[in-house]
Amino acid sequence: MLGRSEGESNILTHFYAMSNIHPQPKEHFSFSPAEQLKVLREFSHLQIIGIYHSHPHSKPIPSQEDRAFMFFETYSNLIISLQGGISFASYRKINQEVQSESVKIYNTL
Repeated sequence: MLGRSEGESNILTHFYAMSNIHPQPKEHFSFSPAEQLKVLREFSHLQIIGIYHSHPHSKPIPSQEDRAFMFFETYSNLIISLQGGISFASYRKINQEVQSESVKIYNTL
């Protein structure tokens, strides 16, 4: 997720879907290092404000693995659930504690 930070808030302006190169893609996710570099170069004028991923068969609640990979306190971690329809929630790790954060959607059309 790319955009800018404003105080305590992250303003999302661009999504970039990354390929999953993990050997067990239904259970885990790994970014391609080459693709990461491509995104960093192509969108160098924007900040990385977080990551997003889906939970196809569970609610949008961070798993133990999700929590372990929340490295940066400034990053939002958006989880999109496909269980029983589409829902989402966003989290940040603050002082080593995972906390939910509010999400506001603005119509920019």
